[in-house]
Amino acid sequence: MAKKELLIIADYSEESLLTLEELCGVCDIRIEVIRDFVSHDIVKPTGNAPEEWMFDVMQLQRLQKALRLQRDFELNLHGAALVLDLLDELEKIRAHITLLEKHYSKSGE
Repeated sequence: MAKKELLIIADYSEESLLTLEELCGVCDIRIEVIRDFVSHDIVKPTGNAPEEWMFDVMQLQRLQKALRLQRDFELNLHGAALVLDLLDELEKIRAHITLLEKHYSKSGE
């Protein structure tokens, strides 16, 4: 029997912020799971206390990536945090390469 997954599609603009409870609902996880992710710096909410935490779209996406890493590769929190940090660095390097390529292609004209 094939495994079925629930796909939740939500329209969140860049200005949207989610509370801790809303984030739990969107990701279908318990508050304790998000607290663990926050304590390992996987997601970084604004606000000082959990009842004040707000999460932007970037944090939602980062949390979803971390959950997939845990599910698909059976990574623990430390492993997921490391992979996400490496992916962030790779994205920065690619952006820098693109910028350099644009600069050198313009100077060669």
